[in-house]
Amino acid sequence: KGVSASLKRLGFQVIDGYDLSASDMREKLGQFAAAAADAKASVVYYAGHGVSVEEENFLIPVDLALKSHADLKINAQSLSNVLDLMRRDDAVNVVILDACRDNPFAAELQRTARTRSAVAERGLSRVETSLAKGTLIAFATDPKSTALDGKPGENSPFTRALLKHMEEPGVSIDTVMNRVRADVWEETRQKQMPWVNTSIIGEFMLNPAATRTQVAALPGAASPDRKSTRLN
Repeated sequence: KGVSASLKRLGFQVIDGYDLSASDMREKLGQFAAAAADAKASVVYYAGHGVSVEEENFLIPVDLALKSHADLKINAQSLSNVLDLMRRDDAVNVVILDACRDNPFAAELQRTARTRSAVAERGLSRVETSLAKGTLIAFATDPKSTALDGKPGENSPFTRALLKHMEEPGVSIDTVMNRVRADVWEETRQKQMPWVNTSIIGEFMLNPAATRTQVAALPGAASPDRKSTRLN
């Protein structure tokens, strides 16, 4: 909810959802894809469970009953599918994942995966540089590692640092994520290192100075070329 409120202040049209079932997640992503069709900048933020199987990352709905790799492909959302929904020419895409957790389905998936090593017991896999131009993916921690949760009712160290820095005016997204990384590294006593894959050319700012002035003058207004979805 904090990220949703922040993105609205930054002028994004926000499509948000919480504790989503598989069908709800599909519906929200469909709404997002339709709204983002003409956007020059899109952001997806996901907080929840994410798992890696055969080097593919999946975002997990709350009602997933997982007994095989097929169940995962049918009922979870692959990160590659989310990226496909965002991919457009001359657009900037940002995906922020606070989702690097222990894999609660590791034992079940290892029975059906081609090799036991194909199932990561914790964390998400690196996304290779075959990303479309203009895409940044930020992970709460480095590949195959576990990100820390916050205390009950509080944000995680990663999301807390993100909320601290994402509205800073005139700062590129690369600098924002560098500051987030430094804060999380310090707060977790060098146990968690946020990780970024990026193919953005040039600088992209979540909060350019002109946007900050516009949002201050028109509270609650949404710019038609900035879309985001927030899922958890």
